[in-house]
Amino acid sequence: MIRELLARFKCDTRGVAAIEFGIVVVPLLLFMFGIIEFSRAFWAKEALQQTAVDTARCMGLGLSTSGCTTTSGGQAYAVSVGNTWGLTIPTSNVTITTATSCGGVSGFVTVHITYTFNTVVPGLIAGLFGDTLYASACFPSGNF
Repeated sequence: MIRELLARFKCDTRGVAAIEFGIVVVPLLLFMFGIIEFSRAFWAKEALQQTAVDTARCMGLGLSTSGCTTTSGGQAYAVSVGNTWGLTIPTSNVTITTATSCGGVSGFVTVHITYTFNTVVPGLIAGLFGDTLYASACFPSGNF
């Protein structure tokens, strides 16, 4: 009787697809969420860099219509540009230095921004980017 049960069990193929799906679904979901999170982190890094470039340009040109005549005005401008990209950047994370050098050439405005990236899959992206993203940009000082 036991031999008959084992022989029937050995030849039974019902449920094989469910078992194969159970084996494949975990790596597939990890791979899919990894692609999505990496794309989000890369996009946030690029948006942060563009925010730094826009802020450095605004400060370098001293655009009074955008409030870029003072450091605090430039920080507020960076926060507003970051908001248009969907990034919430505290003003304390925006550092603006006027009359500095960039690449060995003096007379530039530099902007450094740090941003904490919040992932929905903790531990997956932290190894690649870390939790904090950085961006910096330079622009010549003065009106042209």
